[in-house]
Amino acid sequence: MNAYYQALRVQADQLFHKFNDVVDDRVATGGLKQEIRDIVEWCEMEKNPHSIEDKIKHVDEELREISHTGPQEIDRGHVDLLIDMTEHLRENVRRMPNY
Repeated sequence: MNAYYQALRVQADQLFHKFNDVVDDRVATGGLKQEIRDIVEWCEMEKNPHSIEDKIKHVDEELREISHTGPQEIDRGHVDLLIDMTEHLRENVRRMPNY
């Protein structure tokens, strides 16, 4: 696997595991868990960085929605941490040489 994609995959995997750690109410988050898993898989498949960035952007938007209107079972601080992680991941995608 390309080193750039490998680094992204590691970051995406950390996001996935952090999401699992901090989000108790899977129903409230809909398919967000799978969306994050898709980012990990897309990095493994070395998909186009623009496609990966679009997926990250979608996850970021969903997290922001949860932050503003989400259920009380999800701690806002945890959601903010997940948002920070998606922003950092997205920045790294933009730094890829084939972006």
